[in-house]
Amino acid sequence: MSASEVLCDLRMIKADYRAVGQNDLPSAHCFQIRVIPEKQEVKFDISEENGELFAAELDVLAAIIRARVIRTRLLANA
Repeated sequence: MSASEVLCDLRMIKADYRAVGQNDLPSAHCFQIRVIPEKQEVKFDISEENGELFAAELDVLAAIIRARVIRTRLLANA
């Protein structure tokens, strides 16, 4: 297995790109994602072949979260 490449090292989200595989199989690459909200950690791998879909879905989720936060602020100031 080759060394991991750090892609993201933020306060709540960390991500590495790394090779995974077993000794007798060709290695594949994945994105190891860690989400660290308030004293707990959730860790999961996304295969390289699913990376584009995962990134697109994260973009959608980020837009929804931003919209919800902005809406909440606007309603609080009304």
